[in-house]
Amino acid sequence: MKLKKAAVAALAMMTMLLSPCAAASAETTYICGNLLYTVKDNSITITAYNGKDSEVTVPNMIAGDPVNVIAEGAFAQNENVIKVNLPDTIMTIEEGAFGAGQTAVFADNSAKGDIKPVKPTPAPTPVISTDPAPVISADPTPITAVTPDPVPTYPTEQTISEPDRTQTTGSVSTTTGSGGYTVTYAPEPAYYPATTVTEKKVKLKISARTDSKGNVILEWDKVKKADKYTVYILSGRKWSKVGDTERNSFTFKGAQSGKTCKFMVRYHIGGQTSGVDDSFRITVEVQKEHSKPTKPIVTASVKNGKVTLSWDTVPNAQKYAVYRVSDGKLRKVTTTTETFLQIKPKPTDSGYAVKACINGRWTSVSTEDIVTAK
Repeated sequence: MKLKKAAVAALAMMTMLLSPCAAASAETTYICGNLLYTVKDNSITITAYNGKDSEVTVPNMIAGDPVNVIAEGAFAQNENVIKVNLPDTIMTIEEGAFGAGQTAVFADNSAKGDIKPVKPTPAPTPVISTDPAPVISADPTPITAVTPDPVPTYPTEQTISEPDRTQTTGSVSTTTGSGGYTVTYAPEPAYYPATTVTEKKVKLKISARTDSKGNVILEWDKVKKADKYTVYILSGRKWSKVGDTERNSFTFKGAQSGKTCKFMVRYHIGGQTSGVDDSFRITVEVQKEHSKPTKPIVTASVKNGKVTLSWDTVPNAQKYAVYRVSDGKLRKVTTTTETFLQIKPKPTDSGYAVKACINGRWTSVSTEDIVTAK
């Protein structure tokens, strides 16, 4: 609803009487791209736009804080602006924020017509906004003074939506662990926010390796004063929680050979949780190195009343011996240079096995090497 002139005058008078900052604003102004803004109580107010674009998109968050207010004259003072795309985090649009001929469109594409003060009922706070507007995590450049970045705060949920963004990955590394497993990973570092005026964000590293069973072991730099860490895995466009740990390492037991997994590790400090863009990320692929067989690996099948045995070629094998297992004993059927054989089963057969002759010596047969025909 448009405010009447009398109401505006009364409101201005009350503000002058009640506000201790009415005489001279001590708020610090920051700049993000061509947007000017102020920060109060972890809430961002857009105060001006000094660019030349006709269409402007306001991000939903800047440096971990939500954009909630469009101030009076923020865009009205710029004659270049025709259309402004607003995020759904906007709670208040002050009178005179937009000028004649300027149109504002919210994230749901609903035009607001002639701009009026708006304060929609806020939706339940999402874990991470999936608004197409990118989450901006770069340090803001102040115009008048610099204040430390607060630790970004987000709820720690079971799943988090992955916003559209250009990911910057580190160099690809490969390590070979015990058990013949090789892991290839591309890390994305985490960042620890500045705590003093002159301090810069601290870059933190993450890496991956495997154990003898092919499990992925994630290891990362310790975060100063972190109480614990939460590990997520990306499934489609959702980060699903895997588990929590107080250590700077985590073992993931669900990795499959040849399958790529993407992990994120968020750190917690005094009840606050790192934002998605400030958290560790790493892309991991585990491969099982298949060693060459040292004895025949046999498969058996039955068709038309006959048993067909086949096995892998054993390096340096000159020939193979095929056996029936009857009454707990190996009974030789024949020798062959082929890697398959078809035989007629006997009622006493309980299984079949194959030995390889390598440089004049026959390989052994254990109970694991005996197969049955089905």
